[in-house]
Amino acid sequence: MQINDTSVGRLYRLFLALIEGTWPKRRERLTAAAKQHGGLILMADGLSPDGAGPQFYVLWEVFSGTPIGGMLIDQADEIHLRDWLTGCRDLIDD
Repeated sequence: MQINDTSVGRLYRLFLALIEGTWPKRRERLTAAAKQHGGLILMADGLSPDGAGPQFYVLWEVFSGTPIGGMLIDQADEIHLRDWLTGCRDLIDD
């Protein structure tokens, strides 16, 4: 299957719209998972569909499979990833 920057950008915007509107329910799932398992385990994964274009990262909680956030970036580096993960942590901690 062929995919390009435009497709990735469109899918990213759809992903963000979907998860943004479900944050209260996702927060409930994270709270339940933390209570059941004594904490949360977070996992981040990234992909670059064509190897040279934007990279798409997703963060989710492992036990419940709950998505927490996503980021589309031209070139990931420590500063951008740290800022994104800090923002995700702040969402969980609120």
